[in-house]
Order: sequence, then C-alpha cells, then structure tokens
Amino acid sequence: MFKPRWKKEALLLLKGAQKFLHYKRDLLAPDRIDEIESRRVDLKAAIKAKDLDAVKETSKQLRNTCEKSLAHYRQPDWLSENIEVFWVAIVVALGIRAYFLQPFRIPTGSMQPSLNGIVATTKHDEEGWDTPWFGEQVFDFAMSGRSYENIVAKKDLNIVSIKDASFFLFSRTKITFDDNTTEVIGCPVNEAYGISTIKNALIRKQSQRTPHFEKGDPIFQG
Repeated sequence: MFKPRWKKEALLLLKGAQKFLHYKRDLLAPDRIDEIESRRVDLKAAIKAKDLDAVKETSKQLRNTCEKSLAHYRQPDWLSENIEVFWVAIVVALGIRAYFLQPFRIPTGSMQPSLNGIVATTKHDEEGWDTPWFGEQVFDFAMSGRSYENIVAKKDLNIVSIKDASFFLFSRTKITFDDNTTEVIGCPVNEAYGISTIKNALIRKQSQRTPHFEKGDPIFQG
C-alpha cells in the first residue's frame, strides 16, 4: 500500500524518537522522557486524524524536544548515519581485489604447505586428459581460485624460448614457437612441470635441437 510522503516522514520521525529514547534513556532526565513520550502520542493522534497541519506542528515539537533534551546532543549527519555502509563497501572491494583482481601470492615456498600457495599440477601422465566441463571450471575458480590449461600442438612445432611474462601479482609463462606463435600459461615457469625442464635445457644448451612437438602432442596440461 502506498503512503503519502507526509505520512512516511511522520512515521519515520516516530521511529527515530523511539530509537532516541532507547539509546539515550540513561542520560535523559525523567521529565524529558515523559515529555518526549507525550509528543509522540500527540504525533500519533495527528497521523491517525490525517490532519496535515497538526502533523507538521507536532513533528516540529517532537523534533525540538529531542534535540534540546541533551545539552551536547547533535543530530547525526549523513556521514555518521552511513559510516558502516562505507566500511562494508570497502571490505567487499578489498576482498574482490585480493581474490580476483590481484590474487595474494605466497612469497616463500616454505609457507605454501600451510597457506596453499599458487601451485601448478601437470596432467601429462593421465591418458586422454581434458579440461573439466565449464560449470566445474567456474566452481573451482570461485571456491579455490583454480584454473585449467590444455595446450595441444595444432601442427608440428619447436619451442624456441620460454620467458616469464608475469605482471603485478599475476604469474604468467610465455612460450614461443618456431613459427612465431605464442602460448601463455597461468603459472610461474618453475611450477610448470616439463616446461621448466625444457627451459633449463634451452638455457644450458643441453639439447642438440629445440624441443619438438608433433600435431596433437600435449604441450602443457594441468
């Protein structure tokens, strides 16, 4: 049911006066409490009679009585009334930033067993492995920040370089092939099992030729 504006404001004033009594009762003199209660009764009667002029007058009297009941009472401004809302908004924003936009990274390996840092798990040993269906990927990302990679060679390729492509707090590894195409893995190179071995071989020049993948070979799965 829709209420006229004057009635909504009057009812809110009644509610505010009730709150004022509850919060300040221990600081108010008994005669002030009785006066506020009397003003509230007058305002209720005016609302019930639908007398707009009486509502305005009794509202003014009730407001003045509450404001003058305490020597140092100051009516809360919009900032005081909404400070809790601001704090909640800030906490939510920081949570979204820490979990999605700039995920927290564990600085040392010794902390990872207890704090479960960013860990890449290879799936090369699983025959016919493929990424889970989309719904499971969304659930895993939302609940544990887990993502999946399934990079398969679309044609015969040789790896020519593997570089760290991380930015801010996002770990990335960039793989470049001999046809100038690239693939990006969402983890540090030292955690990408197999890829880190290839990189070390490239750096130390232990391989006689660059690592080769035939069409359909898994490059990185996990």
